[in-house]
Amino acid sequence: MNYLHLLLFVSSCMTVALAKTKCEEHRERELASTMRLKFVPECTEEGGYETLQCFSSDEDKFCMCMSPEGKQIIGPARDIRNCECPVHYYKQFAESKKNSGVYIPSCNEDGTYVKKQCHKAAGVCWCTDEKGNKTSEASRGSIIC
Repeated sequence: MNYLHLLLFVSSCMTVALAKTKCEEHRERELASTMRLKFVPECTEEGGYETLQCFSSDEDKFCMCMSPEGKQIIGPARDIRNCECPVHYYKQFAESKKNSGVYIPSCNEDGTYVKKQCHKAAGVCWCTDEKGNKTSEASRGSIIC
């Protein structure tokens, strides 16, 4: 009887170990495809989608930002180089549906943070670097970044 339990336990562990995530299945499918142009996603160690996804055609490189679940946030475009701000925007925008006072960041087209960030509900603005780190104190008056 104990042998049967051990066998069932080992077989269930093997099944879990072989299960692939949505990203891993997508990647496998694209790698097997014979299409000339294809998007082969990069997956995180946990199996989610990397937020910055890039692919090339003959002469151009395009990038896009994706959620860990594989939802396209922005792009594809030639000038996207960072996804921190678009992913932050995506999360905060979703949160704002439940809570109207949520700060939603402003992003440049390349995916970096706009230098001047404002929290409309709080009535304050501040300066940031391209990664969203504050470089000034929040101000209720006008601020030049």
